[in-house]
Amino acid sequence: MTLTADLCNSARGMMLSMGCIQSLQCNTGHCPTGISTQRPALVKGLNVSDKRQRVANFHEETVKSVAEILAAAGLSRTEELNRKHIFRRTSQTQISHYQDIYPPMVAGNLLSEPFPSAFDEDIKQANAEMFNCAACEIN
Repeated sequence: MTLTADLCNSARGMMLSMGCIQSLQCNTGHCPTGISTQRPALVKGLNVSDKRQRVANFHEETVKSVAEILAAAGLSRTEELNRKHIFRRTSQTQISHYQDIYPPMVAGNLLSEPFPSAFDEDIKQANAEMFNCAACEIN
């Protein structure tokens, strides 16, 4: 949200509150907990009346946590969050605002020169005709 996302979603916490054991079989229809399957035999393992309270508790605590973060920053609404409220350690001795690390963008400013200086190297390597995976390899 502080980086101007319109919406932030996270399914993992909700899935875990329902009893997900992260068996990594969500796309196979063989979810052993019955959460991500349509197979009647597996769905039987999902006790909705028990799980709904767990999910509600998780959601309530998540909302409380967000409210605490807002209050600690002196804010009352998530819309007030911005890059100035987030810090990142950038070296052993330096901490920077996200505002400085990720400067705000003006709509369309990557479409023509002058490009933001933070993107100089990326623009030099960009090629609309080809994607060079070698440039993306992690050493």
